[in-house]
This record gives sequence, structure tokens and C-alpha cells, in this order.
Amino acid sequence: MGITCKRRKIVPTSSPHENFNPFTALTIEADLHPTIISATSSFGIPCTSISAMKVWERGLPSTARDTLIISTSSTDTTRWREAVDYIYEMVEVAAGSAGMEMGVELRNPGEMYDDFSRPIRGDEVSRALDAVQPVVTAEAEKGCRRMFTSIAYHCRKRRVDAENREDTGRPSILVYVNPGSRARWGEVEERIARAVEGVVWDGGDVEVELEILMGFNIPG
Repeated sequence: MGITCKRRKIVPTSSPHENFNPFTALTIEADLHPTIISATSSFGIPCTSISAMKVWERGLPSTARDTLIISTSSTDTTRWREAVDYIYEMVEVAAGSAGMEMGVELRNPGEMYDDFSRPIRGDEVSRALDAVQPVVTAEAEKGCRRMFTSIAYHCRKRRVDAENREDTGRPSILVYVNPGSRARWGEVEERIARAVEGVVWDGGDVEVELEILMGFNIPG
């Protein structure tokens, strides 16, 4: 019996984007919607939705860019670049007429990292995470040094599974570091994971995941 710590291998450069819907970009999306659906179909890419967003790297709003997001369920990326280039030419003209710049992104939401946090459920898991907190903090401070901002303990779920009430999520240790930080994150993760699994625990088998994310833990 004991605590098993799985490394997610999600490093600071892989964080998801934050977004909000800008009015002008929404107007462009509405005007081009039928044409874009026709274009993606011509490249053999089924379009499930189109939305206009302003996206930026988490914690770095200075990188914000108006972007047309085209979602698909397809996993065959053979003609994705060709399709994006073709659609971008249309978007560039429309955006230019509105006095703005706009990018185009084609994505499969089901294949993206898009986890979100939920409260931890279960006394056994909570006690196990309480037991590992001191070693997680010590290893994070040692491995991340001044780049380390905070640590959180949540259950993580994929956003596409948000409505599945039977899936309570995966108990996770989230170590946050400053945006743009660089380090040998694989080695840092390995040391934290070893420290977690080295904690003496007789409360039953518990599996937790470990992620290193860019940004800050903001309690909701």
C-alpha cells in the first residue's frame, strides 16, 4: 500500500490559452461562417464549430491576438496547414477592412490539453495529500527556486468530460511557476514524484498526478 505519483509531463510552455470574445472579431466570424464551413469541407475536414476569440499565453496578456478558432473532430492533420492558409487569406482581407489583424487556428478539442479543477472528494485522498504537502513544498522550493509561485491540490478533469458527474476527476498536485520560467522540468518532476512516493502512508492505495503549470493558483 502507498501513494503513487504519476507525472503528467505538462511543462510551463504547454499551458492552455485564456480567452474572451471581442465584438469586431465576432462580426467577422459571422460574415465568413458559411464560407469557412465550405472551405474546410473542401479539404476533407469536418467543421464542428467556429468561434472568434482573443487568445494569449496564460499569464502573458501582452501576447493577446484576435483569432478565429475552427474546431473539428478529425484527427487526420494531413491538410490542416493547407486549409488554414486558405482560410487565413479570406480572414486577412475581412480583418484588414475592419482595421484589425486576426489569426486562424484549427484545433481538435478532444485532443487538446484543456483540464480544469474541481474540489477534492474523499477523506482518504485528502489525508494522503495532507501527508505529502511538506515534501512537495520542500522539493518545489529546491527545484524551482525563485520561479516557484504556489502549490495547489485539486481534482483535474478534461473539459470535454465536464458534464460527466460519475467522473469526479483525478487527484492532482499542481506546482505553479512564473510565466516564462526555464528549467529541467522533467528532472524537477521526477524529484517531486520520488519524494511523494517516499512518504510513509498506511491509509490504503492512493494515486495522484503531478503537473507543473505556468502562472498562479487563484482560489475560486
